[in-house]
Amino acid sequence: GSAYGGEKGAHDFNARYRFLEPNCLSITTSENQRTRLRGPKGDFLIESDGRVVRLEGRDFQEDLRELDEQASLSRTFSKLTDPARMRLTKLEAPARGPDHLPGTKAMQDLVASLDWLLLESPDLAYSKTPRQRLEAHVGLDRESALPALVLFLEISTPPEERVLFAQLLRLKRWETIENRLVPLEVRAFASDPTKIPFGFDDRPHLDLWLDPKKSRFFAPLKESDFVPAP
Repeated sequence: GSAYGGEKGAHDFNARYRFLEPNCLSITTSENQRTRLRGPKGDFLIESDGRVVRLEGRDFQEDLRELDEQASLSRTFSKLTDPARMRLTKLEAPARGPDHLPGTKAMQDLVASLDWLLLESPDLAYSKTPRQRLEAHVGLDRESALPALVLFLEISTPPEERVLFAQLLRLKRWETIENRLVPLEVRAFASDPTKIPFGFDDRPHLDLWLDPKKSRFFAPLKESDFVPAP
């Protein structure tokens, strides 16, 4: 994948992701063999020498934010590749795509070329607060009928109805892996908190490429696999 960080430019990386619904996640980067782990006993950083650091407190806010985002991305990815399991509380077909997307011509042309669905589902939760409204705007390619663009929003309950979290995903190169249609390229855009009510940077902050030869959806994972070794 590639991560983009302001003036630092792009940082390429290879990583092994393991995810077990609803919230167990392990990310091991190949370059330094460090693992960020979220499991039933909390959030941890495991160094290459085996040293374990619990991720809690102010010093690790950025690590925790990234784990939150990656867990959300993993849940969304899982639901998109197995939509029959998604519980829907609302489904509409709006005439056009949502507002507040990146303003580049390429993005606006893409939005106009898609057919759109608006759905609400409790299965797309980002935060640990269950009382929020969770909705996704899904742009479908008109030839393949597969998602090409997905905007996920978490909105506070009335009367405030404020956007608490926004995530935009560009999905490409769908292929079949273990009888599931899967996007091999995922481009994630970060929301810009300076834009009101919300908006996105024009450039993605994360690009992920899935290796179809190394990907499994039915790996025999269990919660204990997401606990640091004693």
